Amino acid sequence: MISRHKAIFGFTLIEIIISLSILALGLVSLFNFFPVGLTALRYARRVNDIALFAQKQLEHIKTFPDTTELSGEAENFTWQMARAPLDLEEGIKVTVVELKIDYEFGGSALEERFVTYLDAQE
Repeated sequence: MISRHKAIFGFTLIEIIISLSILALGLVSLFNFFPVGLTALRYARRVNDIALFAQKQLEHIKTFPDTTELSGEAENFTWQMARAPLDLEEGIKVTVVELKIDYEFGGSALEERFVTYLDAQE
C-alpha cells in the first residue's frame, strides 16, 4: 500500500517573502550609515590637510624668522599668522607664533588655531 502522506521539504512562498523583507530592511538600514562615514572621512581628510599646511607654515617661520608674509589664501582656506614677544622668567624671552586657519566644511565656517614658541635670541 502506498502512503498518501508525502513528506514536504522546503519553504512556503510566504516564508520566503518574510525572510526577504527582513533581509531588505537590514540592508537598507546599513546603507544609511555610508553617507555618515563618507562625511566623516571627508572631514578628517580636510582637517589633516589643514594640519599639514599649518605644520609647513610654522616650520617655515622657525627656519626664516624674518618672514614678512603673515596672511594669505591656499587650498580653499585663508590663514593669518600673528607673532608676539613673551617674557617668561628672568631673561628668558620667546616669541609666540599663532596660526589661525579659516575654512568651510558642510556649509559651516570653521576655524583651527595652531601655536608654537620660538627662541627670541635666534
